[in-house]
Amino acid sequence: NIASDKNYNIDAESDLFKRTFDVLAKTTGQNSFKKYDGNNFSRGFLISAYEVITQGIAANIDKYEKQSADYVEEKIKAIWNNPEFTNYARAGVNAPSRLINTLPKAPVWFD
Repeated sequence: NIASDKNYNIDAESDLFKRTFDVLAKTTGQNSFKKYDGNNFSRGFLISAYEVITQGIAANIDKYEKQSADYVEEKIKAIWNNPEFTNYARAGVNAPSRLINTLPKAPVWFD
């Protein structure tokens, strides 16, 4: 429980959060968490995309702060072609199953 964890560094976590969203704001912006259909980003915010993209970029933040917008966009597009992600990002998949099967892989997918 982070609320009672005396070793939890909220300042470091806040900094990582800000850095992650700065990368996304400067690169893919409002398209960051939309579905990519092979041609365009479409629909609204998708929680499955949010979970994986933020975890993947945060885990590799030093790398992503140095990358071009095109690089970041291509990495985000690539997850929509990854069946390990899309099998759990579709409607009808419950959150625990999705999280268990995608979050541990996010840092690797965005490495």
